[in-house]
Amino acid sequence: TAAQAERAAALTSTVVRQETSSCSLEPGSAMATDCVCRADEVAISGGACAGLFSLDPPGRLSVSERVDSRTWRVGCQNGSGSTVPCVNPFVVCLRVAD
Repeated sequence: TAAQAERAAALTSTVVRQETSSCSLEPGSAMATDCVCRADEVAISGGACAGLFSLDPPGRLSVSERVDSRTWRVGCQNGSGSTVPCVNPFVVCLRVAD
């Protein structure tokens, strides 16, 4: 049907990508890292690696949250519970064409 064809066209123009180059440690935010999607995208998820700081006990992702429509924030702790910079932070960005 025409409706199905329209929906298929919209789905083929939908882009989901993982962004790492826009991530930066935020000053004054207890070592939180913000990753930002492009202006025509929205942030739908994000994450980072925290396990490289300590294996016994392991590190953990202490913060993983959407800050605004384009920004995802992550924060990490080592095995002792101290705040540390995250490794390989990323945001998952979504763009749906008009």
